[in-house]
Amino acid sequence: MKLIVVGKNREYTSQIAHFTSRIRRFIPFDIVMVNDSTKEKEAGAILKAAGSAYLVALDEHGKMTTSVEFSEWLANAQLEHKEIVFCIGGPEGLGKSVLSRADKILSLSMMTLPHELAELVFVEQLYRALAIKKGLPYHRE
Repeated sequence: MKLIVVGKNREYTSQIAHFTSRIRRFIPFDIVMVNDSTKEKEAGAILKAAGSAYLVALDEHGKMTTSVEFSEWLANAQLEHKEIVFCIGGPEGLGKSVLSRADKILSLSMMTLPHELAELVFVEQLYRALAIKKGLPYHRE
């Protein structure tokens, strides 16, 4: 599993590293950075990095889920797909070619998040989803 993000996150590096190391206790997980550029060039780089994997675009206009629903979806998706790739666009969002290629579009919030914060929110939610699946006490309902 991997997360593709546009630009280098300078704001939340230690927090992202913290959750990434926790995620890696459960699954192989990488974060792939693509350079800030025009929306079209970013989209091309995202699509190239995603290859033929099951692509999940994280976009404010996507489907909203609870943490438990996301955990259940993720568990099923892991059974159905060899590789799952999530992506977060840059300050201008994701290009149309990424959104049209995406197999699923999810929203982290109804509010617009800076892409650096979206990366942190996503890795925390991914860890939470995996912890829920494992029955760990991290998630409290």
